[in-house]
Amino acid sequence: MKHTKDQIVTALRAFINQRSGIDARDYGDRQSFASEAASIKRAGEEARELLRLVETCSGITAEHIAAGASSRERLTFDDERGRFDYTTGQYFPTEYRAAAARLCASLLWAEYRERADFSELEAYDASPGSQIRQHFREMLSPGMAGRWFDWDARDTRIMRAAREKLSRANKGAA
Repeated sequence: MKHTKDQIVTALRAFINQRSGIDARDYGDRQSFASEAASIKRAGEEARELLRLVETCSGITAEHIAAGASSRERLTFDDERGRFDYTTGQYFPTEYRAAAARLCASLLWAEYRERADFSELEAYDASPGSQIRQHFREMLSPGMAGRWFDWDARDTRIMRAAREKLSRANKGAA
């Protein structure tokens, strides 16, 4: 690995921040264009927020980021040039920032899964997946947690019930 975590994060930030290249002529009407432009903007904002979490997470290394990108078919890190490349599926402007957000979300999920202790709440019907999703829901908006970590309100209900059962068990043991 030729690049440090800071250099790779800087390269991913540059990738996210590049102009989308959206072209109004590709849309039949102004409303469709505005809707798509707003979606692209939101994906960029969310990708930047997830990247900030990756950047501050000491357990995620340069090797993790590069390996995470190389395991994807479309978003890759070119270690020789120190930049991210993206192979377009349908339309680059609508895809590239979401691809960066997916990479960041998968890195965060893997890091949390490695360091978390799930045993205490698993005994009360809270699966590791529900615990991870709820962890990120507590850090992010419901929309972001849903888009990037597949969170929904069931995870909150599951975790609330498991925490209540654990609390009752702890009170009973005291």
